[in-house]
Amino acid sequence: MAKVNVPPMKVPASVAEGLTREAFEYLDELTFTVYQLFLRTGGGNDDIEEITDSDSYETSLSSGQGNEQFDENTMLEDLIPVVIPEIFKAMPISGNYTAVHLDNVDASGNAKIKLSPSQGAQIITANGDGSTINVDGDGIELRCKGKTGSDINIRNKGTSLHWYLFESPTDKYWRAS
Repeated sequence: MAKVNVPPMKVPASVAEGLTREAFEYLDELTFTVYQLFLRTGGGNDDIEEITDSDSYETSLSSGQGNEQFDENTMLEDLIPVVIPEIFKAMPISGNYTAVHLDNVDASGNAKIKLSPSQGAQIITANGDGSTINVDGDGIELRCKGKTGSDINIRNKGTSLHWYLFESPTDKYWRAS
């Protein structure tokens, strides 16, 4: 059996003697409020102390409540687009090649690479053997490290350029980073 809690008592007369009327009324009101809370939470017969670890209360999720919310969240997840990162395709090339969006061209043997323009295109070109690799913009200006032109040569082995096609209403060019 639970320990019976004793309800708060009225302010004892010995305490009341030393208080002003306002302080006594405040303390009396406070005691009455605590007593009301005591009664509303189970009073002296509150069984909270008798609950053991083996007793459990059914939660809203285990009782099936909240399933509607779960279904709503699942539907909201379906509305959020999944962004799959674009992955560059490795293309070892030795000769002429027209590179398309997301090609990672590792060129060798004096290869000539033509960049195929498509909206938002990104292409990586690299020199794989130290020969002169020619990169052609397919009629679109190339801009690389302060140089511009219709084509650019990559001469050093291991040099790699990441090309981005930039388009605006007034301009269109390939930029390398």
